[in-house]
Amino acid sequence: MIKNYLLTAFRLIRKQPLISAIHILGFSLALGCSLITYQYLKVQYTMDDFHVNRERLFLVAQAQKNAVWGDSPLPLARALSEGFSQVEATCRIIDGDIAFLKDADLLDNSAYFADAEFFEMFTFPLKWGSAKRFGEIPGVVLSEAIAKKYFGEANPVGNLLNSPQESDNLQLEVLGVFESFPESASFTPEVVIPIGVLFNQEYYDEQDWTETAVTFVQLYDGKMSDVVQSSMPAILKIQNEADPQWKATGFPLVPLTELAIRAEDLNGTMVQSGTRLERNSLFGLTSFLIVLACLNYINIALASGGARLKEIGIRKMLGSARRTLISQFVFENIIYATIALGLGWVLAGSVFIGSFNELLNTNLRLSPSFATGAFALAIILFLAIVSSIYPSIYISSFHPATVLKGKLKNQRHSVTRLFMTMQLVLTTICVLASVGFLANVDYLKARDWGYNQEQVIALSWVYGQQLDALLTKAESHPDVIAVSRSVNHVGVAMGWTSMVVNDDEESVYNLGIGDDYLEVMGMHIKDGRKLNTQSANDKENMVVVNEAFVEEYQLHDGYEEFTFRMNDTIVYRIAGVIKDFHFYPFYHRITPMFLFVGEENEFNHALVRTTPGNGSKVNEFLRQAWKEVVPNQVYRGVFQDDVFDDYLNKVSNHGKIISIVALLAIVLSCMGLVGMQSLRNIQRYKEYSIRKVIGATSTDLLRIMNKDLGFMLAIAFTIALPLGYVLVSYALDSLYTYYLKFSISTAVTGTMILLLIVFLTISTLMRQVLFTNPMEHLREE
Repeated sequence: MIKNYLLTAFRLIRKQPLISAIHILGFSLALGCSLITYQYLKVQYTMDDFHVNRERLFLVAQAQKNAVWGDSPLPLARALSEGFSQVEATCRIIDGDIAFLKDADLLDNSAYFADAEFFEMFTFPLKWGSAKRFGEIPGVVLSEAIAKKYFGEANPVGNLLNSPQESDNLQLEVLGVFESFPESASFTPEVVIPIGVLFNQEYYDEQDWTETAVTFVQLYDGKMSDVVQSSMPAILKIQNEADPQWKATGFPLVPLTELAIRAEDLNGTMVQSGTRLERNSLFGLTSFLIVLACLNYINIALASGGARLKEIGIRKMLGSARRTLISQFVFENIIYATIALGLGWVLAGSVFIGSFNELLNTNLRLSPSFATGAFALAIILFLAIVSSIYPSIYISSFHPATVLKGKLKNQRHSVTRLFMTMQLVLTTICVLASVGFLANVDYLKARDWGYNQEQVIALSWVYGQQLDALLTKAESHPDVIAVSRSVNHVGVAMGWTSMVVNDDEESVYNLGIGDDYLEVMGMHIKDGRKLNTQSANDKENMVVVNEAFVEEYQLHDGYEEFTFRMNDTIVYRIAGVIKDFHFYPFYHRITPMFLFVGEENEFNHALVRTTPGNGSKVNEFLRQAWKEVVPNQVYRGVFQDDVFDDYLNKVSNHGKIISIVALLAIVLSCMGLVGMQSLRNIQRYKEYSIRKVIGATSTDLLRIMNKDLGFMLAIAFTIALPLGYVLVSYALDSLYTYYLKFSISTAVTGTMILLLIVFLTISTLMRQVLFTNPMEHLREE
């Protein structure tokens, strides 16, 4: 029986090459996308599973009133080790950076400053060297990429790396080099340095409960985490007494096996993983393509079923059971899906995965495995059965006599129109989503930041006399208009403090400013006055708040009498209201914040406004000045209009992903239209030829040929436009805080695009009917 099924299937492929190609290509597109999505989701949901101790490893988070943080007090690790018998080991990690000399250049690197237990708790095998002496001597362990950066292909173990510091030159011996990290690693250490280096240089005090680090614990038994967590109140009391301004409500333990999936719920974690929205969106979009591929097959199978009705009728007359005919259809579809899997794998590995990695900043690799094979088999069976079960049941249900008399034409066309209309509805929604998202990309790129971000250079994390010297040099440049300084800076890092309003403690963003900060940044006072940085009263008791602050505390009728406290004693009043501005990317709603006069010894950013068109020249000048003034640090200058680039690129990638899915949906629908229209033309060529002979014009023929298509498009648009409005609006609202709402222009643009593509798709088929000699189809009569 299987042999007969195979022979029939391959005979059908040879007999109907166009229809078979449409089936296989449609399946291959869906299967290629499914393979990529499966690989991505598999990595996401198996993050960190390669760690041998994964079931016993937990991140110690810090819960506060309005947020949960991925770091916790620095002394907490020792308190857990000494106070809990369930704790086997602890590890503190401070995520930072360090610069090493290569020849005469100072190159910056991301670094983990960690306890020696890091190498015992986590499974990061070494390619070269050993971590046994880590922490005992000033040593460092490098990733392969960093090792090649400084030492090329040679084994660097035993070599020294030099890091210039303010007081002396820090020399670190290379102890080892990590092997390549698994793609399922949620954090990948590039440079690991003993945390004691920070303590020795007095950057941190390991007894200070106000200092924080990422803290991991390893329990003897992972099931004892609830016992440990329930015994935290004593430690919680110590922390809150040491740092009453940032009171914690608990220290929850997050299992390492869940850390990547829950990372977006934690602030300040070093874990890198996809978001819940990305995972759900990819699953939804891939499911959407699979549905379209199934509909595509159903449409073509129903339309092409007429060519097999006599075969089916004869087989039933000869005694074939209905289940045999159904099995034949399903088996043929399995053949199509199996062939499509090969093409889909090629598409996924050579085309899709590169674009996917670029758009989502991942490093996926499509490699054969048992799990991937099992998934491929499951999706083949799913596609084959779901897409073929209805056509096989429908076509095999007719009575042989009815089939052989050819009385099913109208009924068959009705079912075909129904499924084609469903496919057009889905495609229209996808096109509308693409237009909506691309319009939103342009909207966000053109959005007003609330200040003039053009021609401003920010120099970050430079202090004291070095900051003063840099600004002095900057002022000497003829293309520099103005300079200023600040404590933290817009778009780079904002301060976060606790304030008391009417005995209620609340958290709020703040920014310390120096002379001319508002002028350099192009910010505008909307009401009241700006701060006088030379006034003792303004320094001690006055702030400027944003419009969101006024809105939050209902100060529309006057803010002059409004006061709040910080540090329990200092009372602040409002001098003026500044126009709202974005101090974080646009996913972050503008929230209440205030500006205050910064202390001289706390300024850590320098701001430089240049004349138009001369930013690059001034930036290069500042780079050279930095080498003279701050020789032990890598240049940290950034153009202000670049600080949201990561976010805007991500938004742009969202638009690209939706557009790619829309393109695939259009391709699937167009293949369905071509297949359906080709079969319809074959069935009606004689009718068209007779009409042409008796005088039908081209307009008459076009109207007859496109009557069904026009009807289907009209119904599809009637359903898709309101449904698309709801779905696209929901998607935009879920993804973005600020966005361009779905509009009539979006609907019109999406509709016109789809109509144009549909017309271009079937125009060749229409020309074929219009310009073919009618006698070619009437000779046999």
